[in-house]
Parts: sequence; C-alpha cells; structure tokens
Amino acid sequence: MRFAFCIAAVVCAVTFSTATAKEIDNPQYLGWKDHEPGSSATHKGTMSAMGHTMDMEVQQKLVEINDERAIVETTSKVSAQGFNLPPQTQRQTIPARVDEEKPDGQTPADLKWREGEEEIEVAGEKFKCKVYEATTTQQGAKMNMTVWHTEKVPGGTVRLKAVGEGEVKSEFTLELVKYEAK
Repeated sequence: MRFAFCIAAVVCAVTFSTATAKEIDNPQYLGWKDHEPGSSATHKGTMSAMGHTMDMEVQQKLVEINDERAIVETTSKVSAQGFNLPPQTQRQTIPARVDEEKPDGQTPADLKWREGEEEIEVAGEKFKCKVYEATTTQQGAKMNMTVWHTEKVPGGTVRLKAVGEGEVKSEFTLELVKYEAK
C-alpha cells in the first residue's frame, strides 16, 4: 500500500510539473531552423583571465534538422601560451521547444535579457542584428554579456562579448569570420 502511494505521488508530481511548465520556441533552434544540413558558421575569439589569454576558433555545422530538433557538430581549436591543443569535436542536440523559465536548462534566476537592434560589420559584411544584453551574478562575480544575433547566419550568433567583474576579472569575445548558409 505504501509503495502504491509513493508511485501515485510521483505520477502526480510529474503530471503537475509537466502541465505547469510553459514551453517556448528555443532561441538556439531558431538560429538553425531556416538553414539546411551542411550550413556552417566559423567564429574566432579570445578569452582572458588572470593575465592569461587563450585564442580559439569554433566551427558549427548543421548535421540534421527537423520540426523537433537540430543536431549541430561543433569543432573547437584552442591555443594558449604558444601551445595548440588538439581540436575537439562534439555533437549537440538542440530541441525546438524549451521551458520558458530556463531555456538552456541552467539559466541563473537573475538573468534578465534586454533587447535592441544594431547594424554591425563582421566577416566583410554588414548585418542588421538583434542585440541582447544581460547582467547576472554567479558565485559572487558579476558578468555582463552582449550577443549580436541574426537569422541570416547559421546558428544566429554574429558577435558575443562577456566581461566578468569581481575578484577575477575576465573577458570573452567571439566574432563571425565566415559562414555558409544552405
């Protein structure tokens, strides 16, 4: 009897949590939805913290897309202090819909995005972008983030900048260098 009660409680909890979660279109998925497999975007950037700088190149390529998900293969090349690390490749499944409260599954509760528009030039081309800005605090450190986004580019990201304040100051930048939209 006690076991049956526990099972009933779990079923009710799952049903209740599923019914109350509001889903929205996944912003990551939307960056890929108008592109065909083989579309890609390559970004270059730097990450600086505690007097050290790492240079990186990130290529994202759309492998598969349907109404439920996109599968993207990401290859990252990193060099730091004169050393080139071996390229790392991984595949990510991006769902078409996500929970409105935590669209990436881990968004801090205090993250609030502000939206604007700006035209910028990267990769020898001008893009009219939506600009998203946010500030959050994690483990006592404040992080200011800005993302320039357009659906013209596979994946959507044209430029990204994040600046960390606090005991350890950091800066992360990433900018589109080339893309192929199919």
